[in-house]
Amino acid sequence: MTESTPRGRAVLCFLSPFDALIEVAHFTRLGQAYHAVSASEIGRERFLRASRQELIACLHLGWSACDGKILVRPRLEPHRYIRTLHQGIRIPLSFEVDEESIRAVDWLYERAGLFAWRETIGAFRNWSDRSVAEVIDHALRSMMLTPGFPSSCNQIALFDPEFAQWHFVPIADVVGIGNRK
Repeated sequence: MTESTPRGRAVLCFLSPFDALIEVAHFTRLGQAYHAVSASEIGRERFLRASRQELIACLHLGWSACDGKILVRPRLEPHRYIRTLHQGIRIPLSFEVDEESIRAVDWLYERAGLFAWRETIGAFRNWSDRSVAEVIDHALRSMMLTPGFPSSCNQIALFDPEFAQWHFVPIADVVGIGNRK
């Protein structure tokens, strides 16, 4: 999937496999073909900006929310809170999430009380397919949606797969780490 940015289309990337699977499951339930793949499976050329002068990607930080509900477009597609990443061309061609963005994600998860989010993602590799499916199903069933525009966003929604619950971080606490889409 791609996101539009002021500089053109960009690949949508997730640090959390749970967030990626929530997106896939949500769009699948909407009847849309959508799947997640490891970044290593995506041709690096997909990250090239049309001008071919830089690499660009959109890093999913969470979902835009208002008063404990995730904002959706008219066709129930969720609005995302993203951080656009730009990287100059270097040889060999590669794209990596920069340290500043990693710190921003850490900070966001900590604001949500999810201090061990990296450990949870690391443990994900040992989860059974059934456990993952149950957590993703619970995330979708407990996801409260409301129609709205990104401008009405007053929170960022994050899902904690370990305790199967949604967390909402006030947007005022995170100004400057991403963009509402």
